[in-house]
Amino acid sequence: MNPYLAGIGLGLVLLAAFVLVGRGLGASGAFNSAIAWLVSLVAPGYARSNEFLSAYIEEGTHPLKAWLVFEIAGAFVGALLSGLLAGRVAVAVEKGPRVSVGTRLALAFVAGPDGPRRRARPRLHERPGSHRRLAS
Repeated sequence: MNPYLAGIGLGLVLLAAFVLVGRGLGASGAFNSAIAWLVSLVAPGYARSNEFLSAYIEEGTHPLKAWLVFEIAGAFVGALLSGLLAGRVAVAVEKGPRVSVGTRLALAFVAGPDGPRRRARPRLHERPGSHRRLAS
């Protein structure tokens, strides 16, 4: 689709949301409702006493029945259907497992400052590569 027409279409949808519902199309409200629901499952007293979370937990209504939750679910389903219809959905492994940065740092810490192959020694005023030369 032409990106300019898509942008105009998204702008009109956002304008319609403000006119019809009085709110924009923000995804953060859906995630806030989900977090409020999860906290209320684990610690209901804390969820009701917390000023931020209590705004999402109203008496008699379930936090996941907020319209923003349905909006995000609809966006997910729409994206999945679009990908399926266009033939862009496939289950595949793009690359093998990756080693995280934290694992690399932990391995570097265990190996020591000189790496795994060198012995530890003072390095003050030492030329590059001088550790490879034989002492005469």
